[in-house]
Amino acid sequence: MIYKKEKQRLFWRIFAQSLFLVIVFCCHSTPGLSLRVFGVLPLLLIPFVVCVGMFEHETSGAFFGLAAGILWDVVSPRLPGFNAILLMVIGCACGLCVSYLMKNSLISSVYLCFASLLAYQLLDWLCNYCFFGRPGAGYAFWHFYVPQMLYSLVYILPYYFIMRFLVKTVRR
Repeated sequence: MIYKKEKQRLFWRIFAQSLFLVIVFCCHSTPGLSLRVFGVLPLLLIPFVVCVGMFEHETSGAFFGLAAGILWDVVSPRLPGFNAILLMVIGCACGLCVSYLMKNSLISSVYLCFASLLAYQLLDWLCNYCFFGRPGAGYAFWHFYVPQMLYSLVYILPYYFIMRFLVKTVRR
């Protein structure tokens, strides 16, 4: 009897997080749904993956990171698999950090999200500008990548509280 209830809770938790992923992805990929500030759009999927990794730990974080990355790769002009691999690593790393190094708190989520966004933006910048020797790499980094990273960091706050609400509601 207890085993059946645990399976039901797990199913509803994964279902709620999957639905949240679809909503975040639609807001991320549909033009006009995300608020553009100074010409910069936020990266909505990275804070989502950080939150899933924090609340569900490394396996689910990697799975949802992979799913979010595959969805992002479908609509992205980047290299196929770039986002899937990076988001999978980010979800797994955040889950491992919360499991073994830090407490699951709002401050921890801000630190993990900042580190994840910084790693993603640096790799994206290196792949798009530095490796190909395109001009204006410094200008692009300071006037596009850094503002996008800071703008995306703001979304960790509502995502953290939504994810905490989902997890606590389904665990009851």
